[in-house]
Amino acid sequence: MGMSGGGINRNPTEMLNYAHSLEKSVEIIENELINTMHALDTYASELDSKSQEGIERFKENSKKISAQLEEYRNLAKMLKKNANDIQDLIGSVKF
Repeated sequence: MGMSGGGINRNPTEMLNYAHSLEKSVEIIENELINTMHALDTYASELDSKSQEGIERFKENSKKISAQLEEYRNLAKMLKKNANDIQDLIGSVKF
């Protein structure tokens, strides 16, 4: 979903496509975080204390990233709602 003529593109199809793309990206990032956490948890006990400290920092940063991903998920929901509202509006207009 790009900017055209200085404004946001209000094409409902493009808005929905962007929302789906955004949701897919969030899902990929979340899955990678989960997979990394599982791998780290599996091997953490075998690592030195500095590595374990790094793992704890990674976990803290993962929580922050998860909060940001929730914001992206909310943006996707908003885009879907707005796209559907625009489609409804277009469908209700009689020419």
